[in-house]
Formats: sequence, structure tokens, C-alpha cells
Amino acid sequence: MDKIRVLFIVPKANRAGGVAKVLSMRANYFCREFGYEVGILTQNEGHENPFFAFDSRISFFDIKLKKNLFFIFHYKKQVEKIQNQFKPDVILLLDNGLKAFLFPFFIKKICPVVFEIHASKWVVEFAIQNYVSKIKYSFQQFIRNFGIRKHDNIVYLSKLSEKEWNKKGEIISNPIVLSDHITNVNQKRVLCITRNSYEKGVDRLLEIWSQIESEFLDWSLYIFIENEGYFNLESLKNKFNTQRVVFNVPTLDVEKEYLSSSIFAMTSRQEGMPMVLLEASNYGVPIIAYDCPVGPASILTKQNGILIENNNSKVFVENLSHLMSTNDLRDTLSKQAKESSKQYDINRVALKWKVYLESLIDKQNVPNLYKSK
Repeated sequence: MDKIRVLFIVPKANRAGGVAKVLSMRANYFCREFGYEVGILTQNEGHENPFFAFDSRISFFDIKLKKNLFFIFHYKKQVEKIQNQFKPDVILLLDNGLKAFLFPFFIKKICPVVFEIHASKWVVEFAIQNYVSKIKYSFQQFIRNFGIRKHDNIVYLSKLSEKEWNKKGEIISNPIVLSDHITNVNQKRVLCITRNSYEKGVDRLLEIWSQIESEFLDWSLYIFIENEGYFNLESLKNKFNTQRVVFNVPTLDVEKEYLSSSIFAMTSRQEGMPMVLLEASNYGVPIIAYDCPVGPASILTKQNGILIENNNSKVFVENLSHLMSTNDLRDTLSKQAKESSKQYDINRVALKWKVYLESLIDKQNVPNLYKSK
């Protein structure tokens, strides 16, 4: 087989979130270990000043888009131009925006296109508070349900995600680089690494913390999150009158933060397969999380973490308080989490991708039109 060319299509490659991190890990691995030629197509300068490092051999492309009546036509024209330029053998679509669900309807297919689902089917990017927001959300759901049926090749992060979307696909989890280190669970520090968006639910975490911090005067909550986003962080802090909450901007040295913490708390409204839970497990940080659709339940069990019924803040408060006050429980969860993280080893996950992608290329019925040019 000739050298394989893989083109990732993603809105932004320069953010500090989980999708950008997974993109950098897999793109670098494909390039360095498998010898693939890797291209990454972003939009609106989404490749500039990346938060995570990318191999210098990776080719970046960027398209300029404006949200107007001609948006989809401009997108089609520019994507097909990059396809002609890069000549991919396979395209990996890491975009859960509506245009990605409609991708098969307007982009000329010249090679296999793999649609990666990194979000819950029920993701809500804004609070549904009135008739207009309900209509907007219903429209988004219609496009998602309609569009996913047209995709031939879908990769889900877990079986729960596949079940949620109700369409058969391949199951390949997010990867992590296994560490030999494990945290000291006797540190008085709760950690949250998240994004400043509605679905990530940092407001729910502050509400919970406000109910217990007076009982644990030697504990603090550290949150790594962008200052700009859906929530005004200082307003949230004042609203719930929290004292020992420390906001920090995202950091590349996440290992230091995990190893300085003895609990990881997640209060998201929806998730895919959160990288932060895989990473916390990798460093043996005991996890407590809402059982939101659909990611946490695919990672956590009764043995390696604590899952709380979604939206049940009373039970979350009770369990977080118990976890903070019980050293033995934290120690047990830490060891089990560390052991369970081994299944997400990047070498294992990347090999699944290699087998899957090369089988798609081998099986495609129509020859890659670029090869004949």
C-alpha cells in the first residue's frame, strides 16, 4: 500500500479542549509511528497558535467562513478545493456542528469519510428557557437525527454513544499516554478541568461546592477553565458566595495538577468520552461525576469512581462530602481507577485506528479519483 494520506477536518485545532488534544495525539502518532501523511483542515484561522504541539510534518489548511446565507456554498467550495490539493485516502471528520451532519449531502465523495462522534446526541449549548430556544434546539436535533443516517462510516467513543445515536458504527475510545505516577489522595484539593460552556456545567459545580466548603475548611476547589466563554466566572463565584475556589487558565502541565489533587469532580450536562476523566484515572485521582449523557458512565463503574444521578445535587453533595472525609475510600478508588485506565493506552487505541482506516481504504469500491490524475 502506498503512503496513506489522512485529512482531519475540524473547526479549531488551536483550543485547549479535549477534541483538540485528541487531534494532536492521534495526528502526531499517525505521522510518527505509522508514517502517514497527515493534513488538518480548520476554519477561520483555527490552526494559528495551537495550544497543543503538532509534528512539523503535518500540513495545515484553513478556510475562511462567514455565517450568512451563502455559508454552506462557501464551505463546500473550499473543502473540495483542499481535497483536490491534499488528495486524501481517507477523511476524518471531527466536527459535531450541524454542517458535519450534512456533510454527505453537499461534499463530493472521493474517498471514505469517517464521521467521529465526540458529543452526546442530547448536547445543549445554551439554556432552554423560552419558546425560541426550544425551537432552535428542536431544529438542531432534527438535523442531527436526519444527517447521521446518511453517513456510511461512523466511529463512536463508546458503546453507550452508539446506542444513544441508534446507528451502527465502529467503537474506538479516546487515547491517553500511560503514566507511572499516581497521586497522593491525602491532599486537600478537589480538581476540575473543564471548558467555559453551558454543557460543561461549571455553574452546577459551584452550587455544590457552596453547600459543603464550610464543613471542610482545609479543602480547596481548583478549576482550570477559560476566562471567556458562556459564564462570567467571577459573577458565578459571587452568586454562590464561594470562598475557596481558585480559577486558573488552561495549562499544558496537567500532570502536575492531577498529582496535586485527591479528587476530580465533573458536573457536565452532557459529555462524549471526557479526556479529563481518562487522565484523572491515569493518575489515580478518585472521580465523582454526574451520570450525564453519555460519557462518564462509559468510563466509571462502582469500583473505579462515583456516578451520581444527573441533576441530583443533593446526592452529589452527600457523596462528595463522604469522599472528602474518607481516606480509605479515596485510596481504593485511586488504585482501581489507575488499573482501569490501561485499556485507553494510545498504542492500543492507535492500532485500532490503523486497522480500521486501512480496511476502509482497501474495501472502497470506487478507486480514489486523485490516484488516476
